[in-house]
Amino acid sequence: MDDKRLEELGEKLRIIEDKKETPALGKKNLDDNESKSAMGIAFRMGIEMVSAVVVGCGLGLIIDHYFGTSPWGMIFFFFLGCGAGVSNVYKSTQKMNKTVGFSTEKND
Repeated sequence: MDDKRLEELGEKLRIIEDKKETPALGKKNLDDNESKSAMGIAFRMGIEMVSAVVVGCGLGLIIDHYFGTSPWGMIFFFFLGCGAGVSNVYKSTQKMNKTVGFSTEKND
């Protein structure tokens, strides 16, 4: 009786694995939720980076206009915005508990 249940379970697992593979490449597809989640994360990080630079440039232009320091305020706040954007993206990746960059460990 146990052998029959194990065979049924094995057959169900094979069916599930066959559905996950792409016929052309033989690789597993990402689930819809995983791919949408990854796309959302990528867009959010891109928006965080761009918005920090835009805010920095905007503040620089305002300061240049009021104090007549053109273009030094915008240059300074552009780089400050770039640093803030990189910092925001880095903090977001740290909250995900995923490694960033290359790993020295071998994946088997």
